[in-house]
Amino acid sequence: MTNSSGMSTRNGKFLFNQLFGLTSLLSGGSDSGEDDDDDGKTKNCTCECGHTNQENRIVGGRPTGVNRYPWVARIVYDGHFHCGASLLTQDYVLTAAHCVRKLKRSKIRIILGDYDQSTTEDAPAKMRAVASIIRHRNFDQDTYNHDIALLKLRKPVEFSKNIRPICLPSSNDSNLHIRRNFNNFVAARDPAGKTGTVVGWGRTAEGGMLPNVVQEVQVPILTLSQCRAMKYRASRITSYMLCAGRGAMDSCQGDSGGPLLVSNGDKYEIVGIVSWGVGCGRPGYPGVYTRVSKYLNWLKYNLDDTCGVSAQSTLAKKIFGPKFGPFGNHPPPRHDTPASSCSCTCGDRNDPGRIVGGKPTNENEFPWMARLSYFNRFYCGGMLINDRYVLTAAHCVKGFMWFMIKVTFGEHDRCVDTKKPESRFVLRAIAGAFSFLNFDNDIALLRLNDRVPITTNIQPICLPKVKDNLYVGAIAVASGWGTLQEDGKPSCVLQEVDGDSGGPLVTKRADEKYELIGIVSWGNGCARPGYPGVYTRVTRYLDWILENSQDGCFCTD
Repeated sequence: MTNSSGMSTRNGKFLFNQLFGLTSLLSGGSDSGEDDDDDGKTKNCTCECGHTNQENRIVGGRPTGVNRYPWVARIVYDGHFHCGASLLTQDYVLTAAHCVRKLKRSKIRIILGDYDQSTTEDAPAKMRAVASIIRHRNFDQDTYNHDIALLKLRKPVEFSKNIRPICLPSSNDSNLHIRRNFNNFVAARDPAGKTGTVVGWGRTAEGGMLPNVVQEVQVPILTLSQCRAMKYRASRITSYMLCAGRGAMDSCQGDSGGPLLVSNGDKYEIVGIVSWGVGCGRPGYPGVYTRVSKYLNWLKYNLDDTCGVSAQSTLAKKIFGPKFGPFGNHPPPRHDTPASSCSCTCGDRNDPGRIVGGKPTNENEFPWMARLSYFNRFYCGGMLINDRYVLTAAHCVKGFMWFMIKVTFGEHDRCVDTKKPESRFVLRAIAGAFSFLNFDNDIALLRLNDRVPITTNIQPICLPKVKDNLYVGAIAVASGWGTLQEDGKPSCVLQEVDGDSGGPLVTKRADEKYELIGIVSWGNGCARPGYPGVYTRVTRYLDWILENSQDGCFCTD
């Protein structure tokens, strides 16, 4: 059930490729990820980002002009300088995930508009407490992969000459741009080959003291292959990182979380976040930064609709007009029905008498089944794990506008509209470090806009209890509305088949209950000899699932 490279998606995943061609265009980024609830509020975005204050300056690890970089922020913890950060909007600053690991939110303060830590004679700085910490869920404290975090300010800041936001990376022509064939989103430019500027209160030499005033240094940005050819172990430098530095020109420990900037016309963009390195300015060991362009989707989905980033791209509005989707330009409404007493059970199959082998199941035989639709077209499956969350494959949500995904429960024949099933929309999509290159980590959680009633026809599937159970030799069942043969038409009724993308692979336990062991991920063709289906192994993600769905009501197991 593990995933590997060199595959093609199973032909039975009908509509997925067609839909993905559209949604990758609309989502505007490279990395789908988790996203906070959006209350639909609208703000007046009249600000401009990335403009410096044009004082004279001295580069090469020496002081900047006063407030030349008005987005630079200082993270103070328990009264002491801790890390750097960058202002993105009136409400959020961007920093490194390792900077906020194990910190108590109540002890964090963000200082903006500051230049010299030792004096108050400059223009008065602004201090803000932190309302919430949004650290990338896949941050690895050992490798520093996905070293990115957002801090939401308790009170918005007003923009001024000394406090302004930095721009996020843009494409070659504009902040959102598409190719003429409308199939591929143009990713943000690779900054390799450019000279970047690192700004912060970092040490000016290895082991040195922290300076009082903001420092800057210009560093050449390397390609990924150039960095991997340096003295670092090549596998340590992932595609989510970039390297910059030459000789003594480097960022140092105190700069963690601070920005790596490049100029784009008369504006600056943040292309990197100071992350890690070996020593400071050592030959062969350039500074390593988080590659911000890899997290544009993550940033958009985690930022409220503030100046600089909106939950919905300008491109989508151009294609579909000023309003589109069942809720216009806003995500689905949040109902928040009170939680039940959780007096239910999971994994109970309805009417076990059945016909197998790609033939119809009995009505609502698998009450945990969920059908995912996008623009009213069925494209993936999923399964209910509690009254608030659905589990599916990451490739079913990556690049999609999560608030346009409709989830249907208690349905047997999707072509008959005489029986009205239960439907919900997605309030949040949570996916980790999934990649279409190898389909690793092909798992995602969908938080629904309201709780689902647990009935005879709608019940959750049980999660595995034993993490190290390999299920070798176990008899498993996959179900879905997918095609019964390669290149065939989708079924109207729920089938026991290879399954739809994102659908469940379940097995019966000794207590007659069914538990989820796999999620339909990929395969070569459909039912070809020698090419079994490949599933995401659920036991590998139990902690991740429970951590991210704990506000749902789990039925007793």
